[in-house]
Amino acid sequence: TEPVKYTDYIKSIENIYDIKKLVAHCEEGTARQNLSTIKPLNDSVILIGPEGDFTHSEIELGLQNDFIPVSLGETRLRSETAGVVASVLLSCLT
Repeated sequence: TEPVKYTDYIKSIENIYDIKKLVAHCEEGTARQNLSTIKPLNDSVILIGPEGDFTHSEIELGLQNDFIPVSLGETRLRSETAGVVASVLLSCLT
């Protein structure tokens, strides 16, 4: 599958209401729930940022489109590792 621009992906799922939409980021000063406390639906999507995290405007775009801000914990993870950790946490919660 070809890579998709962040904004295009957000638009592609904006009208899907039966999924839990989550965005994991490390931005300080923003309220985030710990992913382990989230009650996922049968279908969930979680956005994991690139190395260095999402930009403030990317986080805001997610929040404006009903994404719930979450934290994967106190440790900063590489993007590849964060995706695996998020998948495992979500599968353990369902």
